[in-house]
Amino acid sequence: MKISNNEFMFPEIAVPHTVFSIKHAFIMGAINGAIKSGAKGFRIIEVGSWLGASTLLWAESILRFGGEDVARRSTILSVDSWRPVLSSEDLEDQHYRDFVSASNNDVAYNIFLHNSRIGSERFCVKIDHIRGLSEDVLPEVDGGQFDIVYIDAGHYYDDCVFDIAQAKRLVRVGGAICGDDLNAPMSDVDMEVLLANKNRDTILNPRTGFYFHPGVTLAVGESFPEVGACGGFWSVKKTADNGFVPSDVRLNGMFTPSFLSDKDKASFRELMATHYP
Repeated sequence: MKISNNEFMFPEIAVPHTVFSIKHAFIMGAINGAIKSGAKGFRIIEVGSWLGASTLLWAESILRFGGEDVARRSTILSVDSWRPVLSSEDLEDQHYRDFVSASNNDVAYNIFLHNSRIGSERFCVKIDHIRGLSEDVLPEVDGGQFDIVYIDAGHYYDDCVFDIAQAKRLVRVGGAICGDDLNAPMSDVDMEVLLANKNRDTILNPRTGFYFHPGVTLAVGESFPEVGACGGFWSVKKTADNGFVPSDVRLNGMFTPSFLSDKDKASFRELMATHYP
């Protein structure tokens, strides 16, 4: 594989992971909304990074909406093992075997290092990482210090419950916990389906006919009475009494990420133009 020192890398061998959708526009909106509300810098911890697509999106959003001064006062800490742990049932699918293959010889990890280095330089946001399982890493991180905790790691129930519990400790009062892959709320799924499949990555919801992540749905639904959510993106804010209330998830400024390939840029623009003209 030929590597350019100055170009972002998202090779298909490491699983295509840059087909951005509406949920990614809400990351942009979260940053733009916070800056409009007076944020002068961000401390973000991202649980699950893989090749760094969402890491770069946080960073570029900060620079685009806040300018260089806000970007230079911002940091992103990525936590990932770069070693996916998947059930035998999920590994029957080639898609998941591709993830495992991409972790061999640290291919995915080295691509992340490459992308995060370029992203930090171009977007002026300091990007650090800790390699390890979240269950080992997160308890060692000081609590109450992050403006945003973004959860996009293992989708199995036990993993999600642990990451959310740690996120509650890590986020500051007034900060946000948010995440990816909430494709169905608990109210849209029969409980027996959730319990029977909580340690599967993705299944078809018999009630709606759409695919969703049962572990994410169950963990988020049990952890918060209500969340702000749209397009798979979900978010809550921490209150002064250590409670959590739904965030106002909305489109609040959009751009085409500069690190996407020309093909993925075109796909993202077409999606936005079709659904949000």
